[in-house]
Amino acid sequence: MASNRGGALSGEFDRVLAVEARGFILGTTLAAVADRPLALARKKGKLPGPVFRTEYRLAYGTATLELQQDTLTPGERVLVVDDVLASGGTLAAAAALIAESRAEIAGYGVVTTIDGLGGTDRLAPARVFSVIPEQQG
Repeated sequence: MASNRGGALSGEFDRVLAVEARGFILGTTLAAVADRPLALARKKGKLPGPVFRTEYRLAYGTATLELQQDTLTPGERVLVVDDVLASGGTLAAAAALIAESRAEIAGYGVVTTIDGLGGTDRLAPARVFSVIPEQQG
């Protein structure tokens, strides 16, 4: 399903993976504009059926992110969308779920990144597209 819509990342991804919760708004919009299917990465216990699960660290503790096992197709190029990239823990957890699904990371889309917390470096070599330039932490 080819589309020339989707802006800077047009044609570089097959599916959008939106991260709970603010990523849902952004991911839904991007998937619609780019004419790509949408998948949701949710917090622990919110998805039915078998899930892939990964635990990750936050500044204030740990969290768990889940993805239904039959959501992604092996080899599919997935763009991960969230609101803010800080240390990269949440987006790295989403990447682990994508890898477990045998799909591929096409890149990351965020509204903004927070400078000095290492998030972009942590996600390298994958491309990070930020709508607003880095903000001071």
